[in-house]
Amino acid sequence: MAIFVRVVEARSFTAAATALGLSKSVVSTRVAQLERMLGVRLLHRTTRKIALTAEGVRLYERCARALSDAEEAAEAVAGASENPRGLLRVAAPTSLGSAFVAAAVTAFLAEFPDVRVELRFDDRLTDPLEAELDVVLRVAARLPDSPLIAKRLASDRLVLCAAPTYLRTRGIPWRDAELVHHDLLLLSTAAYGERGLWPFESHGMGSPPRLTSDDALFLRRAALEGGGIATLPSSLVAPDLVSGRLRPVLEEIERPDLGVYAVTAHRGLVPAKVRVFLEHLVRRFRLPPWRRPLRPRRLAGILEASAS
Repeated sequence: MAIFVRVVEARSFTAAATALGLSKSVVSTRVAQLERMLGVRLLHRTTRKIALTAEGVRLYERCARALSDAEEAAEAVAGASENPRGLLRVAAPTSLGSAFVAAAVTAFLAEFPDVRVELRFDDRLTDPLEAELDVVLRVAARLPDSPLIAKRLASDRLVLCAAPTYLRTRGIPWRDAELVHHDLLLLSTAAYGERGLWPFESHGMGSPPRLTSDDALFLRRAALEGGGIATLPSSLVAPDLVSGRLRPVLEEIERPDLGVYAVTAHRGLVPAKVRVFLEHLVRRFRLPPWRRPLRPRRLAGILEASAS
């Protein structure tokens, strides 16, 4: 049953066999034997992927809990105070803000000198198991259902913002219906769904975005250059809003929060380097800079400047 759980979590016989140090044929045979013993099919198999049957879902949920409890018991007996060491592989989205992530990682390295960190910035929906990563940070309205372990670290918020030069030239939209007359810059990746990072669930865009990209840093730069009104996470543009390089618009319209998540494939027996890194992230995200009060200058100042 432990092999069955690993196959489900790896979503692949090959990946599970590699993780368990067994051959693919052995793993496949053991799962087939389990199905024959129970008299039910647990997995739908194709050449590209596997999927759980209804019976497989029920068995996985029970077995995963039992396996997790057993691993935690073994860890408690063996001692959970091992010294964190080794290489920690982490991925984070560019939309989270490299400056904040860099500060968090640097502080972690100073606290744990025996740990090395390999950090990748990637806005795709990265599977930590397939990508051989220990921790993946994600910013999303919701995470898809999966066997992965996800911990919500903080809330983020979508901001519609533009450069003062753009707003002086094109005017400030006071209602969402006026966005049809503006150039919209939309962040769109698999992580954000078909509509990308569009903040108004009950309001359409009215017209297609003028510029769409899967690179949050590129769209931030385009907004700073006066390219239009961008929809970006406040975690990325908070410093620009404070400095006045970007100005928020339509703040009074309610928009859904995003969650900042730490996702890991580790269940039960978590390596010390991963455990202490997750604990470190929880502390760092307790009051992230983008959740502190922002004090940008009033939008009225833009109109006054353009009139003078």
